[in-house]
Amino acid sequence: MTNAAPIESTYTKWQREEGVPVHTGFWADLNAVEVAPWERKGCLGAYVDLADQESLDAYVAEIPGGGQTKVQRHMYEETIYVLAGRGATTLWYDGIKKHTFEWQEGSLFALPLNCWYQHFNGQADQPVRYVAVTTAPLCINLFHSKDFVYNNHFVFKDRVTPIEDPFSGKGFQKTRSIPDSANSPYRSRVCHMALSASLALNKRLGCVCRIAAVGVICPLKSTCAVQNMRLDTIVLIPP
Repeated sequence: MTNAAPIESTYTKWQREEGVPVHTGFWADLNAVEVAPWERKGCLGAYVDLADQESLDAYVAEIPGGGQTKVQRHMYEETIYVLAGRGATTLWYDGIKKHTFEWQEGSLFALPLNCWYQHFNGQADQPVRYVAVTTAPLCINLFHSKDFVYNNHFVFKDRVTPIEDPFSGKGFQKTRSIPDSANSPYRSRVCHMALSASLALNKRLGCVCRIAAVGVICPLKSTCAVQNMRLDTIVLIPP
């Protein structure tokens, strides 16, 4: 009796069709992973899939000097951490004026769900590189439709109020300002991608760590063996 080939998920098929490298394993140096031209996003990029999980995913994007990404939107959540460089992002919904904010190395921000956005490199001679964690696997495996995920006109009005500047922070019911991670006193303890993380007891480290899509969050200041982890390195420690 021969073993049947594993069934390819909708997300895995979609990811393969993106045509960029996919880095797997249990760790990755985000500043050094190979990237390639990414037609959909209009920049260079690569996926970073740890431990073959399909709840969250991560990708690294690189914008050449003086360049910008394509305009895009999607029905999954995305949080971005800037690894190198500086630039700006423009956000808007149909019928609501555009808002632009600047960022730099160490900045952390989340994109409003299904809003239009575009990233710009603010340097002419240096690339920008960032890492993003998204809920794309959950969304794509649930709906099985690229058109629904990437061409959906729905506006989440409960997240935005019709004020003059809806992205000022006043229009969002649940937001939190996070200092640039590079200068934060929590740099060694707070993972920049704490999305839907699960708790795991790590007896080897002697502490309870939260294993996230990229990195580790630990509640201990001085005794955790991973407290000095680099934010530009993905670490996944099995319990």
